[in-house]
Amino acid sequence: MVAMTRLFNGILRTGNFLGCWKMGRDIAILKAGKDSRLASSQRPITLLTHIAKLFEHIILRHLHRHLIPRQEQFGFRSEQRSS
Repeated sequence: MVAMTRLFNGILRTGNFLGCWKMGRDIAILKAGKDSRLASSQRPITLLTHIAKLFEHIILRHLHRHLIPRQEQFGFRSEQRSS
């Protein structure tokens, strides 16, 4: 855990994000009830490394502590209903 903390802090201090963490594997997920032969029936997602996802999650959590969302925004907010 100490090594990972040092690594993450070094990335934040220098601004150098590891190139291998920027790489992902793209896969297509078939939309329910759609024809698998049509490209429009596929939904692409990118699989990232676990450590890159962890780093992004930590950054996102810190950002959310300091950001104040606009009152007009309802979508993509935790514990808020948009309906």
